[in-house]
Amino acid sequence: MITKYLNHGKNRWLILMYIGVLSIGFTPGFSQNIYNLENSTKYADYLMLSKQYKLAAEEYERLVFLDKDNQEFKVKLLQAYRNSGNLGLAINRIYSLGGKDIFDLPRGLSVEYLSSLVFTDSLGKINLFLDKNPHLTERDKAVFKCSSLLLGRQYRESNEFCKSATKPKDLLPNKLKLITKDAMDSKFKSPLLAGTLSTVVPGLGKVYTKNYMDGLMSFIFVVGSAWQSYKGFKNRGTKSISGWVFGGISLGFYIGNIYGSVKATKRYNNLKYNEINGKVYNFIQHYNF
Repeated sequence: MITKYLNHGKNRWLILMYIGVLSIGFTPGFSQNIYNLENSTKYADYLMLSKQYKLAAEEYERLVFLDKDNQEFKVKLLQAYRNSGNLGLAINRIYSLGGKDIFDLPRGLSVEYLSSLVFTDSLGKINLFLDKNPHLTERDKAVFKCSSLLLGRQYRESNEFCKSATKPKDLLPNKLKLITKDAMDSKFKSPLLAGTLSTVVPGLGKVYTKNYMDGLMSFIFVVGSAWQSYKGFKNRGTKSISGWVFGGISLGFYIGNIYGSVKATKRYNNLKYNEINGKVYNFIQHYNF
């Protein structure tokens, strides 16, 4: 078939030019290696900037393999895992990248390790690492110390630490100080007081936790069933079936109302704790160490 086309002058030149172009395209000297270190780095950084963290982690894994001594690749790999929500893998990867002594991690890896510990609420490990790692700056240590106190609900201690961390130089970002102030200003509810209030007046403990409708319903059920019980006993004395039935129902509502009030305070307080924790997580996520 090719011989047939070569017999025609025009076709012959077209085919020869096509073969020449192909041969140049497949010549190693003219081809561009899109998988070299420079291009792979650009692609991985693009994936990270576009928040495609899982794909970015795969690219940084390859870059770490290609250049095992590049600390920046390792840090970005851990950031990609952390941002993708794969905290367990991020921490495990730190152990494999950091060598034999986890406490001797260089600063970049140390910051990523602590950040991952923050998001897993591993507060004991954070404090131990802060005591033993020699590569973190004083500001790094202050930031993570204050964050761990806030996550541990030690708001007074965090407030005192904020005061001490300003001398002789200010080591804490203003945003972290504001989070501490918000935590100190938060009003938490007492389970004991809620239970006591509902013991005295059914539903009042739930009103105390701002569950107004639940408080009203508790009051209506307890008082309503108690009134029916009272009417039954008044009409038929201790032989009143309705008196005993409604009395049992009223007692059940009464006890449940007290228990529910205590639970309501815990839910209320947990919402406050979670709100403060969320601010700490958001701060660590976006803080430029």
